[in-house]
Amino acid sequence: MVEINIVYSDPKQLNNLIPIKSDNITINTYDEMSYKERKIAFRIKGQVAARLTPLVVIKLNGQISKAFYREEFKDPIIELNKWLDDYENSPRLNLQNKLSI
Repeated sequence: MVEINIVYSDPKQLNNLIPIKSDNITINTYDEMSYKERKIAFRIKGQVAARLTPLVVIKLNGQISKAFYREEFKDPIIELNKWLDDYENSPRLNLQNKLSI
């Protein structure tokens, strides 16, 4: 199971996010400007020592596997799209899907 947490401060930051095709991937978004989501957003940012948004944290089986930071001067959402494309087209995932059918 793959869980993707995205922390953002402006909804426009999510414009480049492409829809996913896989059923075993969940995407959670948290607006750090929202009063209700602010605490969760800061907790996620604290787990990976990030200060800027957007931030993308990928968890595989409950463990943090990868994070895309704004501090790297790249768009984390575009980097996530590349990672998702590689993940969804990986032979390992295709083999698991064939075995579960």
